[in-house]
Amino acid sequence: MEGHTWEVLDQLSQSDALTFDELHDKLSRRGVTREVHAGDVQELARRGWAGDASGKIQITAEGKQVRAEVEAETERLFFAPWASLNESELGELASLANQLRDGLKG
Repeated sequence: MEGHTWEVLDQLSQSDALTFDELHDKLSRRGVTREVHAGDVQELARRGWAGDASGKIQITAEGKQVRAEVEAETERLFFAPWASLNESELGELASLANQLRDGLKG
């Protein structure tokens, strides 16, 4: 799935329901065209992750579930490298990160 399509799903998950114009306006800062966003909405609808009700687009229950699963997996993968460190190693890593931060300030 293209990143801009996922961004449409993400925006829908943060909103109750949006007209297509509202959706595009919220996402247009990245330079994605209306045509591409229209295709993204069609792709999400094809997957059953978004639907159009009374002229407004909203995420479906299945779309919410998929997004939640992907977010959980992203978080798991992000923290995985630190999970194998013991308390002493985590303390050393925190100290080194603080030294780096302080060095960048100066």
